[in-house]
Amino acid sequence: AGVEITGASWTGPCPQGPAEGEGRAVITWREDGNERAMIYDGSLRGGKNEGSGRLTITAGKQVRVMQEGQFRNDHFVSGRVEIPEAGVVYEGGWSLSHPNGRGKLVIRGRVIEGNWANGCLRGPRGWFAFTRPARECEGLDT
Repeated sequence: AGVEITGASWTGPCPQGPAEGEGRAVITWREDGNERAMIYDGSLRGGKNEGSGRLTITAGKQVRVMQEGQFRNDHFVSGRVEIPEAGVVYEGGWSLSHPNGRGKLVIRGRVIEGNWANGCLRGPRGWFAFTRPARECEGLDT
């Protein structure tokens, strides 16, 4: 049960060493015998995702997660996150690995909208959680 990097490429400018400007970065690996890939199309600064772009993570030919919008210092900060297999689309603010700020989550047609705090949204009858277990939402300052 290991991870083996099988390839890495950048199709775009490298004026002073690291990737810089518009282009495509592709990293491929094998995880437990399965082909995986992370593909970034967009703007890079100093070798890091910066500005407008789209990050797609695949397993074989299947898209697992797609993030499209704004990136800062290699992190997705706002836009659209889609998990096709689960029928999930989120649009709004993002912080590290969680919805954060104003956002709308659509799960198979059901809409949950409001001000998220680290993947948690206070609802009329409790918490909605996306990207973390709901039990971790209790006690959050929202």
